[in-house]
Amino acid sequence: MYATRDTQPAPLDAKASPKGRWGGVWRGTLFWRALVIAIGLGGCQDAACVTPPCPEPRALSVVLTSATTGAAITNGTLTATGPVMATEPCSGSCDLSGPAGTYTFEVSAPGYVTVDHSVIVHGTNPACGCSSVTTANVAIALFPSS
Repeated sequence: MYATRDTQPAPLDAKASPKGRWGGVWRGTLFWRALVIAIGLGGCQDAACVTPPCPEPRALSVVLTSATTGAAITNGTLTATGPVMATEPCSGSCDLSGPAGTYTFEVSAPGYVTVDHSVIVHGTNPACGCSSVTTANVAIALFPSS
């Protein structure tokens, strides 16, 4: 036959150890629960707090076409300043990731007149959590330079 083991904790009396038979396990469990709660509340006080790393939101989406033919321009460049400073290739369309704010950008392509544009990207940049934006969708039609 199999030997059985008493799995019930022994009753505590006044002279027993403060841990009792299972006191150490309970104390350890309470410690870890308290630690998890402290870490969860210590990051921020907002219930919607998301711990970074966060994906960078897409601030701009630019579609680049020829003003005369309507065809996509595949060799363009987007140069932006504002919350993010970047230069991105535009092959018919291009995206720029960044937080909310005012973006000023230049769109150029060989053989076309360069266009300057400015747009306000709305969103939130919380102290705790990930920023979110409403992507500004911009259509740019470039005119040939000659």
